[in-house]
Amino acid sequence: MSFPSRTTTQGRDQQVLEGIRKDLQGVPTILLGTTTYTPATLAAFIQSRLDLANAIDTTRAQWLATVKAYNATSARAKIVLNDLRNYLIAAFGADSPTLADFGFSAPRKATLTPEQKAAAIEKALATRKARKTLGKRQKARIKGVLVTTGTTPATTTAAIANP
Repeated sequence: MSFPSRTTTQGRDQQVLEGIRKDLQGVPTILLGTTTYTPATLAAFIQSRLDLANAIDTTRAQWLATVKAYNATSARAKIVLNDLRNYLIAAFGADSPTLADFGFSAPRKATLTPEQKAAAIEKALATRKARKTLGKRQKARIKGVLVTTGTTPATTTAAIANP
């Protein structure tokens, strides 16, 4: 079973109101459901449903605008609060009770297990090897050799590959 949309219902209610005003003005009372209506009370009842449907539209629009404004403010507040926390840590220290006054906690340092530390070291060494990076002492061991023949300076030519 499908329900008609609110817009469809509003259109029908408006048509019912016009019918009540046009055709039921001479009827003293009508028993509908378990309630007795006069044409005026029936029209007022239908009009109340129309008014509530219109209120839904305006209230929903206000709600959507409020949610949009909240989300924008919340995004800005997140940045401001993060900067405030950083300011408090810089001004009073990471272990200061002042942080708790603002509802912030001290920054936590990650503690690695021995297995995680070993894996990190292996990964760093593998990265150095892959990039062929050398440390200070390894670089110091490398010496350039200048090859000269007689009294003429050594020249080297490099071939440039054409793509």
